[in-house]
Amino acid sequence: MPETISVTNPNNPQIKVTMSQDVSTHSLEYPIGSTQTVKWDSSNLSEDPEISIQVYKLFPTIPEPTYLDVWPSPMTSKLSQKPTTFLIDPNLFSPGEWYVVRVSLVADDKVSGISDPFSVK
Repeated sequence: MPETISVTNPNNPQIKVTMSQDVSTHSLEYPIGSTQTVKWDSSNLSEDPEISIQVYKLFPTIPEPTYLDVWPSPMTSKLSQKPTTFLIDPNLFSPGEWYVVRVSLVADDKVSGISDPFSVK
């Protein structure tokens, strides 16, 4: 299941991020050059704030993973303008590597959600 931010108060705003899955394999593995869909749901947000969408390359370091920006600058959108798509650009993505998508509020970076990791083939 996709991760959501950890909160102690259930009334705090939350974002949940999901990626489209390959229908035949139900996997999160995408070919170079393909276009992928990112979806998000929010709770306890009554307005339509601006959001930031960034893809990170995932390095399995200890004790916590390391995330490096893939895009030079994040995409921005409104919370209500979902889903969005992006290209698995061969100049930015590498086969065999793992990535995550993070959606966060521009006004409050702590309100965010991260997708399940996906790989590129």
